[in-house]
Amino acid sequence: MLLTKKKSFCIEDAVIKREVTDEGICLVRINLRYPELVCGKKDCMQLFAKDLYKNIAVSFEGYAANELMKKAKEAYCANPEEFVPFSALMKYEITRLDEKYLSVITDLSVCDGVNPPNTERKTQVWERNFGTKCKAHYFMPKKELLKGLSSLLSREELKKLDLELFVLRDEDMEFFLREDGKYRSVRLMLQKND
Repeated sequence: MLLTKKKSFCIEDAVIKREVTDEGICLVRINLRYPELVCGKKDCMQLFAKDLYKNIAVSFEGYAANELMKKAKEAYCANPEEFVPFSALMKYEITRLDEKYLSVITDLSVCDGVNPPNTERKTQVWERNFGTKCKAHYFMPKKELLKGLSSLLSREELKKLDLELFVLRDEDMEFFLREDGKYRSVRLMLQKND
């Protein structure tokens, strides 16, 4: 649990863990970890951020228990001897938590038991005083941001980069570039007033 002194605000580790079975055969393993924000009713994070991660986890659990389970059942029926249960995983990392910002990475992964997992990364940087999500240009003018990133990435990589897929670290903004199903990190130094 992480606490900040300014307000009664903490982040607890929430888990949804279960197996989806059919006739006693485990078809899908679900293991979802997500941050549960605990804050007072007057905290600005209450409105937009508080239930976001739980809603993502519950929706992902529904997908795994229905659509993913159907695909797993087809795979099991096609080759029961070599079947390995499918999996749905969610993990998170708090990259920064202070009185001004909460920065979170969530990774949602699906695996068919044979191939490497397919992972989708989501990021949120919350401005705690207003409970709203920040865009990258909130921390650095867009022109300066693009100039800094262009010194680290090729022109083709820069075209593929999603400027909204970023988090804050202590002194950096970290962007993520998806390459061959994985994410590569690119960091820019924050200006001192952040």
